Amino acid sequence: MRSIRTGCLLIVACGLLAATLPAANPGDLMPRGTLGYGRIKDVSEGIKRLAGGDWMTLFDRALNTRRQSERRDSDPVVNEIKRFINHAGTLEIALVDVMVRDPNVQMTFVLHLGTGAPAEFSEDLLAWAKREAGREGAAKITATSISAEDVTFTLRKGLCVVTIGGAAQRHVDDALAGDLAESLSQVERFRKWTETAKSDIELWLDMKALRNAIDKLGEDMRMDSEVQQMLDTIEWQKMDTVSLSANLPSKSGGGITASLDMTFSQPVENLGALMRPAGASRLVRVLPAETLGFLSLQLGNDALATWTDIARYVHDTEQRSQPSRLERNLRWARQEVQHIERMLQDLEKGDKDSDKDGTREYSQRAVPKPEVVKPAEDEEGPMEPDDPEPYDPAKYKEELLERLKEAKEQVARYEEQMRAYKVRPFSPDAEGRTSQPSEGEEMYDQVERLLKQMGINRTELAEVIGSELIGGFVALPDPTDRALRDMFEHNWFVALELREGHEAMKAKVIDWLLGKKLPEGADEDEKEEARRRAEQLMFKKVDGGEILRERGAFSSFCVFFGEGLVGIAHNEDIALRVLKAAGGSGRFAPGNVPGGGVGSKMLYIDLGEFLARVEQEEGRWQRRERRFITPKMEVRKLLKNGLRLGITTNESPTRLSFTLATSGESSLRPTLELLASELELERAWRHDEDMLQELGTGVFSWLSGKQEELSKLSADDLAAALAAVTPQKLLTDGFFSPQDGMRSAFDPAMASRFAAMLKAGTDELGGEGGPGEMKESGFEWFGLPKTMDFGAMDGFGWGEIGNIWLVCAAKGNWARGGRPALVLSGANTRVVWLEEAEFKLIRAANAGGRRLAELPENEPEMPAWKAKIRIAEHRWTLMSLSERLRMAVETAVAEGRELQISFDGANEEKPLEKVRALLGISADDWFELENAKALTIEAKGEKFRARIKQGDAWIEIDQDGKITTSWDNE
Repeated sequence: MRSIRTGCLLIVACGLLAATLPAANPGDLMPRGTLGYGRIKDVSEGIKRLAGGDWMTLFDRALNTRRQSERRDSDPVVNEIKRFINHAGTLEIALVDVMVRDPNVQMTFVLHLGTGAPAEFSEDLLAWAKREAGREGAAKITATSISAEDVTFTLRKGLCVVTIGGAAQRHVDDALAGDLAESLSQVERFRKWTETAKSDIELWLDMKALRNAIDKLGEDMRMDSEVQQMLDTIEWQKMDTVSLSANLPSKSGGGITASLDMTFSQPVENLGALMRPAGASRLVRVLPAETLGFLSLQLGNDALATWTDIARYVHDTEQRSQPSRLERNLRWARQEVQHIERMLQDLEKGDKDSDKDGTREYSQRAVPKPEVVKPAEDEEGPMEPDDPEPYDPAKYKEELLERLKEAKEQVARYEEQMRAYKVRPFSPDAEGRTSQPSEGEEMYDQVERLLKQMGINRTELAEVIGSELIGGFVALPDPTDRALRDMFEHNWFVALELREGHEAMKAKVIDWLLGKKLPEGADEDEKEEARRRAEQLMFKKVDGGEILRERGAFSSFCVFFGEGLVGIAHNEDIALRVLKAAGGSGRFAPGNVPGGGVGSKMLYIDLGEFLARVEQEEGRWQRRERRFITPKMEVRKLLKNGLRLGITTNESPTRLSFTLATSGESSLRPTLELLASELELERAWRHDEDMLQELGTGVFSWLSGKQEELSKLSADDLAAALAAVTPQKLLTDGFFSPQDGMRSAFDPAMASRFAAMLKAGTDELGGEGGPGEMKESGFEWFGLPKTMDFGAMDGFGWGEIGNIWLVCAAKGNWARGGRPALVLSGANTRVVWLEEAEFKLIRAANAGGRRLAELPENEPEMPAWKAKIRIAEHRWTLMSLSERLRMAVETAVAEGRELQISFDGANEEKPLEKVRALLGISADDWFELENAKALTIEAKGEKFRARIKQGDAWIEIDQDGKITTSWDNE
């Protein structure tokens, strides 16, 4: 049943790729009261503008990469799409209703068809529909209609109509019969909207109708409290309509433009704290050239007033949500009372049952007799476990009664809180409050306390704070692993605009942070805190301003001051780039922002670079796992002109508008061509992988079946038996049936056959001979090793590859500079993709009669900024290691010797094992040490020093637990 629904929706979705030939007025087939309406027109023309007139050729290339079984299941639907695609026109979509019962939503899809469109469904599609849905007798299928469960797919009067839900279908029937009185097209404000809705894509939501529909669902079916609170926060109860319009790129180029417009029936209040226009952005000029994305917020002409409104907004939100929290807590407390009462009832029932026959049938807990554990030879005396406290029904009942009393008291407290609760207004006066501060008030108080400590009053602060706040992410060059995550975690900054005359306030802030100036009447605790803060912080002048940051490995922020701004960044490299840009060098180009960046709020994302980094990270993961890298889109080459997105807003008390624009590449043609090629490469990999997987299964099955027999052989006989294993022997013994004669789809000699295989939709390249014929094999068999550790055979998996022996591989590096291969990892078979250098490394080791212990990681050189971050992350490792070193010192003293260690992990083949031996850590004792190759240890007597180094950066710890880094005094 689900398949028929999926197929119907697939046909509708793919039917968008067509020209517009309207056959009815917008909204005729949608009922009055429809919650939301959308229309996509001229989609076929839009696709041609984006991908070229012969886009269907690329579509076919992609579809031809399906497996034979996949094609058999999906061809009827795909072929039906092709029958209708050139006749399809405008698509209308309507959300008719939301309901408690299945199918939960009622929807209508209307696809307008042009002259010459098929009047009936094909025999293949009808047969497919009967096979998928008709076998249970739940589907009604005719030449022009397919209906299963709540979905109906119909061809009528030049229309292809899909409905979900009976009410939607009944209205379609009435409308097609000529009764349009209850159609959406008859609603005046909808007609007015359609008169101005002329874009390629249009969406309209009637928020009043949507709210009413959700309210009808009942409390149990409504949204969870967090979602409801969010909707209340944006004052959705005041929303009148939401409309979206979008235009695709024109034939002359350009990007996508879209606008989202929200109208309110009443002026908004909650959002007022965030809706304070103050002109265009000025801080965009301080952005570094490497900025990947940013958000610019206008704070209005009085930033402190905006801050107060935000704190009030948080307070009001908490006040509104407090009753529901109290109600939830009360419900849970009552449930706890009921639970304890049931436990007491069960206990009473057990006591009564036991009294009937004198037995103890209540839930007596069995107390096993303690086992005496025999001591080891080097231990003294017997070891006996502590006896658990015996189960006492009377004591258990007493505990339950005490818990019941406490639970009922909790219920009473919550009931009293609900009775006494009153929503109170925001109070900025901390001393005048008579109740606990709310979250918003606490936010406000913290800032006030901080200003007081710095000796700054609100008046002078208001005079120097500007009207803009900007924050963003900087995409520093990083070819290493976790590049994308590290960028968002470590390469962010936030900057606040300052007005003229801010120097005096800045001096006060710096003096306070460095402990040079304390407020009058500071007590000893404040003085001690200032002393610690001064020791922890480092202040220095740099080009373009000043930087204040924490010292050493525990640094987590960096404050920077520039001309007309103050900000905070995660690390010093980012702060230096912002200051350099603010000084006029290495700046972000504001012209990169699509649409010109007009608006009081502005969001920008360099989508092209973001996607390139996503691809880089995914490719590195696939490379590390030795998987075939696909798809390899090479985004930076593909998007030669980049791809950027900008969103700006304009606000008023009763209207909120968003404008989205893109710039850069506007054609999908190169992307679709590359995607088709990548899917073909992936299909080639799947062909070869299937064959190697089957070969690996045969090898593993043969070894498992012969394990007992082989384990009894002498070394020479075992080597001879393993050497005799070949694909032909596995075939003869019934362990292997080679797919496609072990031909490789990557083999250049198979190029024409591979193209024919794709076109024909088969899974085999074909050739002379049956399954046992391997004359055209594109793979080379290298054989099994001379010895096997049968105890290591534990099935298949994707763990680390180690103890490697190459069994079989493609004869050439045709697969993107590498080759599919079957290897033994220990005693288990694995299908992997090997780069040429890795292939040669394994072959060289195997040729010498040995296995390769592990493949090199080949990590690219880590940039200096990231090396500091990675090194700093090792501080916890060093703290654990220092504790082990102290234990080793104590052991040496107890044994009357002096601990002496001189260790350099770079010179050790197995550095972790060496460290364990030096510190006396047994194999059973858990101890983990990352990057042991980069570790050095020097110990003599009670003094020691352990250091981890990466490039020029290092971090070390001494016997006193003091951690220092190479950049402590930079």
